[in-house]
Amino acid sequence: MKLSKWLLRLYPASWRSRYEEEFLAMLGEYRSLRLSDVFDVMLGAVDAHIQCRRSDPKRMHNDLLPRGAGSMQIEHHAGSLDKDFAKRLFEEGISKHKLAMEYVDVDYKRYDGDEKEILTLFFKADDRLDLKPICIDLAGVYKQKIRLRQTARISPKKQD
Repeated sequence: MKLSKWLLRLYPASWRSRYEEEFLAMLGEYRSLRLSDVFDVMLGAVDAHIQCRRSDPKRMHNDLLPRGAGSMQIEHHAGSLDKDFAKRLFEEGISKHKLAMEYVDVDYKRYDGDEKEILTLFFKADDRLDLKPICIDLAGVYKQKIRLRQTARISPKKQD
């Protein structure tokens, strides 16, 4: 196997499918690669793997996916939501993003005016929170519309 093909295999599959021809053409222009060039390509492969993980939230949760699902999109049908998996994923997101909130329940049903089922996660929180990061993580796994609804405060309101 040529060195350029071996170096290409260091990169993630998604990167290779997009840049393979350009990468091989660039390496083909060199008569011989110096050790510093090989090292530079290897560092580029490490960076590509990091960027791939950072831009694809569902890859971070592969250990929680059902066996055989890999990094596939999780599809649900009415009544078939795995509530334990959704709860674990939501709680992992809460701790990852250091949000002051608690999981309450999860629901998966069609609402008035919506043509598809919507995943709704209910939570308790005392203050307003930026929920965008956790929504991005959840949408990356479930590939559908997700609603996050606050049901109550964690601590009861103090009365004067």
